[in-house]
Amino acid sequence: MNVEAVLKQKRLRTTKRQFSYESLEEQVSDALKKLEVSFFNMVVDVSIASLQERFKALGEVEEKFGVLLNFPDLTKEDLTKQCETLSNTLS
Repeated sequence: MNVEAVLKQKRLRTTKRQFSYESLEEQVSDALKKLEVSFFNMVVDVSIASLQERFKALGEVEEKFGVLLNFPDLTKEDLTKQCETLSNTLS
């Protein structure tokens, strides 16, 4: 499919600024760079936030049901305590 991505360049508007004013953020003139800044970075940010939320939820599940994975290594008192916590969670 030898199709090359070609995006049209838009003319950037410029405004006159006084010498003593601080400059605003530099406008992106390259269309592919603008696409990266406005779309790709936003998608990456949303993906990272979603993954962090999922790992947090899995951590909470592991706290509640972790006794099922490591019960052979627990002492009798710890096993009893965690089983009571699991029982309260399930009821």
